[in-house]
Amino acid sequence: MIKDLDNQEISLVYYQFKKYFDEFNSELNNGYRTESVDINGLKGMAVIKMSEKEVTAIKNSHLYLTTKSIVDKLQPVIEMIEEAQPEIKINLYE
Repeated sequence: MIKDLDNQEISLVYYQFKKYFDEFNSELNNGYRTESVDINGLKGMAVIKMSEKEVTAIKNSHLYLTTKSIVDKLQPVIEMIEEAQPEIKINLYE
């Protein structure tokens, strides 16, 4: 337990951040990003091509670096939690 978070809550936070980071990082590595759009009430996703300079700027941004740091720091904690309580990952999305 960290502060008032139990192992299940820590696991949930980790997997949500990791999913967001992995998807975002994949987009950046492929030179694009997606953005939600609303055109006359029709909602969808726009794919925006990015230059190498823009990708580098995002990868150096506070949000990107902080999210990466959180995922990296929580990974060994999650591995220990799942070793002791393997059911946590199984029950995470129930």
